[in-house]
This record gives sequence, structure tokens and C-alpha cells, in this order.
Amino acid sequence: MWRAYKLFWLNYANFKGRTTRKEYWLAILLKTIVDILVILPMLAIILWKSYDPDGEFYVKLTLFFINCYLLIILIPNLSISVRRLADADLPRWLIFIRLIPFVGDMILTVLHCLPTRGVLEKVTGASDHSFRLTDNEEEQLNKREVTGPDGRFYIIKEKKSFYKRWWFWVLAILMLINGLYMLFRPVGNSAKKSVTSPASTSISADLETKESTTTATVEEEMTNLSSADFVKDAKKVLTEFDYNWQANWVKGWADGMTETSIRSSMVTGIFDYQRQLFFLNDDRFVGEANKETFAKKMKESINYRITAMEYVIDDIDTGKFDPSSLVPAVENIAKLSDSSLEEALKVAIEAGYVYE
Repeated sequence: MWRAYKLFWLNYANFKGRTTRKEYWLAILLKTIVDILVILPMLAIILWKSYDPDGEFYVKLTLFFINCYLLIILIPNLSISVRRLADADLPRWLIFIRLIPFVGDMILTVLHCLPTRGVLEKVTGASDHSFRLTDNEEEQLNKREVTGPDGRFYIIKEKKSFYKRWWFWVLAILMLINGLYMLFRPVGNSAKKSVTSPASTSISADLETKESTTTATVEEEMTNLSSADFVKDAKKVLTEFDYNWQANWVKGWADGMTETSIRSSMVTGIFDYQRQLFFLNDDRFVGEANKETFAKKMKESINYRITAMEYVIDDIDTGKFDPSSLVPAVENIAKLSDSSLEEALKVAIEAGYVYE
């Protein structure tokens, strides 16, 4: 198996040779195992960091490495597939079947299962391994000549340095494009640093309607508060944070509330929390470690609560609203929110911004 996997990489861009059925499937098996071991941890990092308001950099970096790995294995994947087709005495251009949506890969898989045909059958006593060199024969590669198992004399072409091969520069260009794309590609709603959630587009429409009628008021409020000291700012954030939760989340679930009224409360809560995020992004919350840490943890806590509200709205919009089924998900999100809130309060108390 290791020999087959080794040949998979040694024949990185070799589209002219042949690969036996056994050699092909052993290489693909080990490659698949390696793919899982490489990509699965990266996907776990993306999932973990997608819930971190400041995790955008790590998400982009991880996606960059995943794309680079996929680009690196693309050429040997194609070349070994082409060699397997040739070994089955099939036209090499059948590799383009892969471009057929849904069924292309399935057709190629069937073709790759076909036995060796053609040249090897013309050699007396030949088997699937007839043109595979033994360890002793591989040692002759440095002499640039070898006698094959069929008795013929072969001249081994001198190997070019990897940076002189066409595929190296193709990969380099593709990786550069990938890096630039990931650098400038937004991940989620980076402008608001919100966490990933299943909210529908109707939520955005509701918020845009509210924002269009209150933008001037918010800007005026920011101007009027520009001279306030940070102690007042911190108390304002904490007071509004708690009031919003009580006024919209807690009262939204009061007896007799309909789905429409619950949804309205959730939308109002999200909007009020986003106004707080806007406030926390003000320059007054930067410049000192305590201020920045307080703002960061408060934004994390707010984003988690926004996510909880979006879960409710999404279930209502999709007709799946069931309070009992929402409890586990909301409880987990609320715990994350409370954890960030506790850290923010700890910083605020230690710095003397608020008192216990």
C-alpha cells in the first residue's frame, strides 16, 4: 500500500504511463485516509471559530490551507486516473467524463475497476505487475537506464527539477489566486462580527426597515455621548443589555403571546442589540487593554443572544416553531453568552468601571 501511495506522488504529473488496478485502488485508499486526517481537523477549526466574533482570521487561514491541499492533490488525482484508463486500454480523454454532473465520477469509478488490457497482454507471461520495477531495478534509475521485465532496454529520461516543471508554476499561480481570494473574501457578516446562525433573509429585511427609520437618531445619540466618560459608557452598556433581554426575550414568552408577537419581540431585541454593537465599536472602547477586553467580551455575549433570537425567528418563518425543541439549543447559546458576560463584568469590576 505504501509503495502505491509513494508512486502516486512520484508520478505527480505523469499522464503517459500506466497504473494497474491494484496499484490504483491501494493508492486511492491511502490517499482518502490521509485526506480525512488532514481536512477533518481543519473543518473542526472552522466550525469552532465560526462562533467566535474575532475568529474571521482563523477561518480564512484554515480555508486557505484546505484549498491549497486540494490544489496540490488535484494533479496527481487526474494523472493516476488517466494512467488507469490507459492501463484498461481505454482512451485517455475519458477523464473528461468527470465533468458530467452527478454521474461523471460514478462512471469513472466503474471504468477504473476494469482489468489491465492491451500492451501487457501481448507480453508472454505478463501480469499486472510486469512493468513495475523491483527495488534493485529502481537503483539503476541513477544510471539513467534499466532493463524491463519484458527484456527490453529502456533509457530513463533525466528528471527535471520540480521548479522547472509546468505543474509547479500552475500550482503556484492557483495558490496565489486562492490566497488573494481568501484575503479579501468576507466570512459571514464580518462588518457586524455576528456569529453564524440559521436566520432567514426576512430578518435582515425587518432590521433594514427599522434601521432606515432610526439611523439619524442613533447617529445623534452617538454624537451627544461622545464626551461621556467610560464609567458611564460601561454602565449604559450593561443596563441596556439587561433591559433588552427582559423587555424582548422574557416578556416575549409571556402567556398568551402569539407567534407573530414573539417574532416581533425577537426582531426588536436583535435590532436593539445591534445598536449596542454599534456603540461598542466606537473609538471610546479602544486604546486601553481593559476597555478593549470589556468591549470584546460584551460583543461576544451580545452576538450569542442575537443568535438565540434568530433561531426562534427562523423556526417561526419555516413553520417549525416548537418551544420545547428550541430549549436545548437556546440553553447552550445562553450559557456561552453568560460566560462572555461574566468575563466582561469581571474586567469592568477590576478596572473600577462598575461595582458589585
